[in-house]
Amino acid sequence: MTLAHEAFKRLCSYGKEETVAPGSILFRQGDAGLDLFVVLKGRLEMFETKRDGFVHVVHAVAEGAFTGELDLFNSRRSLLSCRATRRSDVLRISRERLQVLLQSEGDLAEAIVFACLGRREELMRAGHGGAVVIGSARCSDTLRVRDFFVRSRNPHRFVDVSLNEDAAALVHLLECSNADLPAVFLAGQGLLRNPSNRELAEPLGLAGKTVPRRECDLAIIGAGPAGLAAAVYAASEGLHTVVLERHATGGQAGTSSRIENYLGFPTGISGQQLAANAEIQAQRFGAELLITHAAGRICHCGERIDVELGDGAVIQAKAALVATGARYRRLDLEMSSDCAEKVAVHYAATPLEALHCAGEVVIVVGGGNSAGQAALFLSRHASHVHLVVRRDTLSETMSNYLIQRLSSNPNVTLHCGAAISRIEASGENTIAVIVRASDRRQSQCVTRNIFTMIGAAPNTEWLEGTLALDAAGFIVTGNTSDGIRSTYATSLPGVFAVGDVRSGSVKRVASAAGEGAAVISEIHRYLAEACAVSMTAA
Repeated sequence: MTLAHEAFKRLCSYGKEETVAPGSILFRQGDAGLDLFVVLKGRLEMFETKRDGFVHVVHAVAEGAFTGELDLFNSRRSLLSCRATRRSDVLRISRERLQVLLQSEGDLAEAIVFACLGRREELMRAGHGGAVVIGSARCSDTLRVRDFFVRSRNPHRFVDVSLNEDAAALVHLLECSNADLPAVFLAGQGLLRNPSNRELAEPLGLAGKTVPRRECDLAIIGAGPAGLAAAVYAASEGLHTVVLERHATGGQAGTSSRIENYLGFPTGISGQQLAANAEIQAQRFGAELLITHAAGRICHCGERIDVELGDGAVIQAKAALVATGARYRRLDLEMSSDCAEKVAVHYAATPLEALHCAGEVVIVVGGGNSAGQAALFLSRHASHVHLVVRRDTLSETMSNYLIQRLSSNPNVTLHCGAAISRIEASGENTIAVIVRASDRRQSQCVTRNIFTMIGAAPNTEWLEGTLALDAAGFIVTGNTSDGIRSTYATSLPGVFAVGDVRSGSVKRVASAAGEGAAVISEIHRYLAEACAVSMTAA
């Protein structure tokens, strides 16, 4: 991507000119904290080095163009290397100066962010610079690892050992047992055997730098729609913001195949894409995201709030925001151990799950929008979809446009006022028995994949005894600070809660994002009051 002359001239004011010799390496695959390079004269090329040493040129960077993609905004490691193909004059813009540029130059920031998002999308499609995952498509850990790569926007190539003889031979050569699968090859990291998400996040540069203590203005726990919206508004208004996420960005919304009633997206947007856009937006304003870091405790420590992490590190913040959301409740199914080994229960409906059950009969359990979207999405991949709903009608819990589409979709069968009573074995098959509550009429469905999207269990176990919770475990808000009622304040001063985790909130993506944006004004007011009290005491 090249810039207009006037914009290019302004861009040059943020960097320093350097001359590089032919073959000079500007940065290597696996490096982090990269600077941005603009080609003033000459030519650069982006390339990856395969495991066998083969060098593959991905694309050239011509005069007037610049390097970089998502790794410019965070601690992600570079997926590609960069070298000069001839003697070249380049402009180097440091991380610090780039951050100033992103805050000060709206049009330049838009061009850089747009180009970086597009480049990462292309890398995702082509798999350049990514990991190689070797495992079984029906293995839950393989699905977990692949889901982590997809949701964290890291390209990967999957090799199924059950379909690829060379991969099976390699697994045998590496002395990998079934417990070691999936085996993951990362550039510069060697072989990882059935790694945890944290063991993947660290070499990818997603977990952030390991430090025993961080200080910030605002610590946000949870990077779903509410947490990310809060991060965007807080960082854009000058608050030093640190976001903690124990899994991957997007929260429950990130598992949605498509959200069609979100304001501003007339054709809809996937939960993963919405989360990816929000993540880079927050980082553009300077927010720091720490992926696979779970909060274990929150408490007052003097004038600050300590958020203790699972690894013993501490975030010291002036204020904290809990946006940990909710998760689908586990489906209580009666089945034998033999059936349990054959049936996969899913709590998300993304392209990965769709590949997993392509051409098969699947069951979706739930009556909300998430279940409806999942059923429609899966109907394009599965041979048939059975949607099982406990209520007698969908009108109270699902948007009308989804009801109309489901009713007219020949590949979807609705079972309202029904539930799965048990799973039975029948030879090599597993049969789900669906019972209609009104007359106890039974119907049977041969399936190996059940998608459950029922209920909402708040992610608040770690807060019991610290914050006031309602009977269902959601955080109670609406406390008074200095005579002023705060909609999102919890029972612990300086700690706020927004989104699905908050008692009484509307469980919708748009409302969660709205709460995340709205709470920042209350946090500003709290910080101003705390500062005034501190000055008075001094």
